[in-house]
Amino acid sequence: MKRLAVLLLVWMAFFGFGVHAQGVLRMAGFGPPPTAQIERFTEQTGIAVEYEWVSGSYNFMEKVVVWTIAGTLPDVLAIPYWGLPQMATQGSLRPLDDLMEQDVEFRDGFLPQGMESFRWEGQLYGVPWVLAQQTILFDRSLFLEAGIPTPYDLIAQDQWSMENLILAARKLTDPVPDGSGFNTIGLFTRTDQMSYYAPLIWALGGDILANDGRTLLLRQQSSQDAVVRLAELFTERIFLSNSVRGEYGLDYMEVLTQRDVGMRAFGVYLLQDIKNANPMLSESIDIAPYPAYDGVGTNGIDPGAIGISSTTEQPEVAWQFLKCALADPVLEPGLPAVRQHFDVWVAYMEDHFGVSAARYLQVAGDSLRLSPRAVNPDVEQAICLPLQEALLGRRTISQVLDRIELELGFLLEVQ
Repeated sequence: MKRLAVLLLVWMAFFGFGVHAQGVLRMAGFGPPPTAQIERFTEQTGIAVEYEWVSGSYNFMEKVVVWTIAGTLPDVLAIPYWGLPQMATQGSLRPLDDLMEQDVEFRDGFLPQGMESFRWEGQLYGVPWVLAQQTILFDRSLFLEAGIPTPYDLIAQDQWSMENLILAARKLTDPVPDGSGFNTIGLFTRTDQMSYYAPLIWALGGDILANDGRTLLLRQQSSQDAVVRLAELFTERIFLSNSVRGEYGLDYMEVLTQRDVGMRAFGVYLLQDIKNANPMLSESIDIAPYPAYDGVGTNGIDPGAIGISSTTEQPEVAWQFLKCALADPVLEPGLPAVRQHFDVWVAYMEDHFGVSAARYLQVAGDSLRLSPRAVNPDVEQAICLPLQEALLGRRTISQVLDRIELELGFLLEVQ
């Protein structure tokens, strides 16, 4: 039955995308079509672009597997940061090193962190398309009402530290008298995905996973200490996890865009949701980097890229599209031109966020680092699910580590 289902999916993938048409470039992604870039490319080349939108990165990755098996991959593929190892190892992508070396000027227009995001086992597979940062989104009005210095006040005094972030969260947290909810939440984040809580662990001196996506770093004493400290903050409820919001009858999007929350430890993309859902709140939201720890970067980036499929019959045309789509450098005050499609800086922040965006980049600067990325989703889940139990105080770090190492040993041996 499973084999029949797989064969059916392969058949649907083959006939769903159809035979390659002359003068047409096929592209697929997990977000809306990049209409402006497509129109510019077609205007310059006369080549039409057919875009397939597969909603959600996980659904998209499943579709890529089917396309790869069926030999019907589109010419250009979006690449989620977490999905690169799988796409590279299953043979869905064409390495870009030879094409990039032919155009050094184009290559040098990217942030180094963005370029390194899409290297796997020494080869470059994607051109950075979106470079979304994990940030502290803080409500200036709540800080002012509580008489607390903002992160930028502390940065100016060289006092922006994890302990001062914790102090601010504690002062901002205002539970209702019976403990059933909150008037104000100190800091809100997620504990079900590594990219969200990794900056907090880094800022406490710990680490989770090495760059190879396989080597666990949680056994280090500094990492265990960081997890224990973070668990104390979640248990105290001055940090609130999305995974326990049900205990207080809280709606996820309401907390993100409507409720009084001092700090939201989220990706910068949340600015758009706040701006759309609550324009008044967006006027008081600012973004700041995570506190550094002993000179080590703590500001994770979760990039997205576009790449060329391994089976395309027109790699030169696909490469031309990539260059055309990323032809316009983004200029930030005091920074070199960066050829990133920084939607968070360009589209979201042309109003009052613009100043904050430039300031954030200048302050974060060298502290930007890649978010942890497991070699595949199974490995990530083997780490995330047990680790969340430790972060929420439901299991000890020793119990969690034993379980994670057992599962990783099995998964990596099978692979």
